[in-house]
Amino acid sequence: MSAKRSGRLLFCAATAAELAAILPLERAALLSGGPGSLWTCGTDYLLVSGVGRASAALSLGAALARLGREVRGVVQVGFAGAYRCARTREWIAGARAVRVVSETEPECGAAVPGGILALEELGLGKTRWSSGRGPEALPEPFAGLGLESLPAARGATVDCSTGSLARGAELRARAGGAEVESLEGSALFEAAERFALPAVEIRAVTNLCAKRDRAAWKTAEAAANLRKIFAARFRSRPRPAGSVFAPAAGGAR
Repeated sequence: MSAKRSGRLLFCAATAAELAAILPLERAALLSGGPGSLWTCGTDYLLVSGVGRASAALSLGAALARLGREVRGVVQVGFAGAYRCARTREWIAGARAVRVVSETEPECGAAVPGGILALEELGLGKTRWSSGRGPEALPEPFAGLGLESLPAARGATVDCSTGSLARGAELRARAGGAEVESLEGSALFEAAERFALPAVEIRAVTNLCAKRDRAAWKTAEAAANLRKIFAARFRSRPRPAGSVFAPAAGGAR
């Protein structure tokens, strides 16, 4: 019989700034660090995974290997761009937080005339993940986080952020009608699947995937919307627990 997992959740984000968005304002300034930086906050862990799926997958894998059965679920938080379609208009206007229920890597595979053969078609791996679209699909570890009412979105994980509407339309089509875009989404589901853990991805939309114009991004509004969801959970002071890449002295506690 396997040992029962604890009640801890691992919250991760690509950058310390995105991770700080789930903390109360008076606590957010305390959070810092680069890829692999681990913090404790109340009963949970906070991890800065780094930008891009390679860094995120490596940091998540190292964290889950180090923490072992202390963790019973992984929550990825952060910002996302949205492709132009009917469903995303309100998300972009309101910097809305969404629950990303599927991720696709639209450019991972082999280029052929007329498109790209995904790894599945080549028999070489996986480029598509799904966690279910309805609120009933939320695994038990995430009950009580207030995620049930968030819109369900389909995600595309890319290596280069989209810089034009035409490029966004192309990626959206390749990713089976994806609505939001990130650089790390698939890493969450890949790492969680390898460690047999439930995972959920929550992102707030900062911008339309079009010409890059950071002055128009709604980063502050997106952070405020994430904070509304999670801040009540993190009233405790976050405390650094080292790096997941450094030897652990008796475990990160």
